[in-house]
Amino acid sequence: MGSAFIGYGIVLTIILLVGQLWLKRTGRSQEFFDSLLIAAWGCVNTFTEHRWGGPWVANDLQHTSMGIVWWCAGLLGIWFSRKRNGRAKRNLIPAIVIIMTGWAMSAHPQNLHLSTEVHTVFGYTLMAAGAARVVEIAFVLRDRNSLDYKDGEETNSFQFLTPFLLYASGFIFMGATEEQLALLSSKNVTHVSYILLLYSIAFLLFLFVSMLLQLYANHVWPLEPRGVSLAHTNGVSKKIVGQENGIILNGHAGFVRDAEEFELEGLMTDDEAEGDSLDSPRGPKVMKEV
Repeated sequence: MGSAFIGYGIVLTIILLVGQLWLKRTGRSQEFFDSLLIAAWGCVNTFTEHRWGGPWVANDLQHTSMGIVWWCAGLLGIWFSRKRNGRAKRNLIPAIVIIMTGWAMSAHPQNLHLSTEVHTVFGYTLMAAGAARVVEIAFVLRDRNSLDYKDGEETNSFQFLTPFLLYASGFIFMGATEEQLALLSSKNVTHVSYILLLYSIAFLLFLFVSMLLQLYANHVWPLEPRGVSLAHTNGVSKKIVGQENGIILNGHAGFVRDAEEFELEGLMTDDEAEGDSLDSPRGPKVMKEV
């Protein structure tokens, strides 16, 4: 289950950094896909957290009820992800589910004191991720998909908080098994040092994912030099150099030479047309020397 939170954080990072144009093409909000995944995962948890036909043990009921909440809330989130006219609409249902899951896990009964402390921090981290998501949608983005309507590349620093907290919560939950914590407790390892180590791994994973996405973006969508844009004239693409206070920017000599060659090409085309007219039935034209 911890890997699911890490995967969710990676998906949020991908959509945040390189997926806004794809999201716009789908015509759906991000909460539609989030709610769909939450509903599917809730169905899995509802029927796999308890051995049906056997006795109910310590935390089976809590895990099963958590799965029921997920698929119920996921269906509601899917319904709220569209307006009456069919346009995409953002909602807070996935964030609320994350907050409720964090609250439930923070109160999860455990046998070891170390395990109780680790689960408490895990729950608080997950609740912080849900709260950050609420603030991001309602106040930072104001129900928009991104800050930039054009290409979605502009991001706010607050938007990186939710993915990181999901990474951290995933690692904490993966490291909260009874066997691991029993070993750590026998070595007198405190929950503070253990949690800080897991947070460090989350930082490294966030860095690795961001580097890969930056490499992908630079390869697929290379940025144009500053002050240079493309213009299309008669089907020919030309580079136009931006000017600032009468000064041509970014290697003006090369671009002036390109412009001169373009003009000469047009003159040569006119000369060739005049040469062709010499063979016309009207007879040759008298060429004047310059």
